Amino acid sequence: CESTTACSCKPGEKRVFFHGQNELVAHLLRHVTGDQSIVIKEVRTQVVYSNVNGRSAQLDIVARDTKGTIYDIEVQSQREKSLINRAYFYGATLLMNEVKAGTSFDEFPRVCVVFLLEHGEGCNGQLVEKANTMGTSGTHINVPIDIYFVNGALQDESGLGTTVQ
Repeated sequence: CESTTACSCKPGEKRVFFHGQNELVAHLLRHVTGDQSIVIKEVRTQVVYSNVNGRSAQLDIVARDTKGTIYDIEVQSQREKSLINRAYFYGATLLMNEVKAGTSFDEFPRVCVVFLLEHGEGCNGQLVEKANTMGTSGTHINVPIDIYFVNGALQDESGLGTTVQ
């Protein structure tokens, strides 16, 4: 794993590889989200959050950028049926952990959950599939959690494609 863009490690090794690698995480997130202004200031791996109901979450990679957006990057090597539920649970966990007493609703941080999917399930044949929330009128509803699924099975020569290979 000596490359700064692509890594041919086993999935568990990728999590460790990202630890403290702010620029590598920023590179990945810029390609996934299309936001070239992302600057990461903190990266942690294998972060455990617990809630009062006893359901904890162990997140692979948690990062924060200079704008205050919190990112969760999950490396998924096994097929799973409930990816969208898991992604929203992880995003909500991060959001609930950040919102303190007295925080107004318009001060909520942005949260972005990214699943790097070895088999590409949930990507609908695309390299990146973003989950969107639509109202009944067909307009986009701006919720504080963005979710992206990245297709690791799609061989692509783009910057993102070579990063996730």
